[in-house]
This record gives sequence, C-alpha cells and structure tokens, in this order.
Amino acid sequence: MLTNELIKINNKAGKENKKIAIRLNGTSDLDFVGMVKNKLNFDLLSLENLVYYDYTKIYGKALKYKDATNYFVTLSLAENSNLLEIRSALNLGINVSAVFK
Repeated sequence: MLTNELIKINNKAGKENKKIAIRLNGTSDLDFVGMVKNKLNFDLLSLENLVYYDYTKIYGKALKYKDATNYFVTLSLAENSNLLEIRSALNLGINVSAVFK
C-alpha cells in the first residue's frame, strides 16, 4: 500500500511540476526505503518528484543514505550515548541534531 500511494503522489507531483517532501518515520526508526527495496524489489528513491527526510539515532542508517540525492537523514544525539558516532557523522558531513535547553 505504501509503495502504491507514493507512486500516485509522485505521478501527481510530476503532472503539477512539483516536488513533494515525505517523512516515512514519524515515531519509528524503521528503514522503510530499505525494507521496500528488499521485500518488493522497488527503489522508492527512484521516484523523481519525491524528496524524503528523516531523523534517526542509528548511525548506520545515517551513513547508509549519506550520499543519496533525494533522501536526507539527520542523526540525532541520544543523550550523549552516541557522542562518538555524532562526531564521526559531523566529520563525514552528515547532518546532526541535538536537543538542549
């Protein structure tokens, strides 16, 4: 269902000459792009009118999509538990976010 809905949105955006921003994860940290590719053999990143963005605490996920042209993953600081990974991500040019007072 997800893939079909994204294809419809992509086609509509193409007809309207628009780009649509999609965030697949609102509360989870699942790799929907990878899951669809592995289970359905379909690359969501091939939908040229969609731009994906995401936040993750999983360093490997941020690293995996670092060079994607339409999937922007921001690595979140996890209360200092992933500080070394945050530093590495910054050195690699990966976006990082942190909550502070």
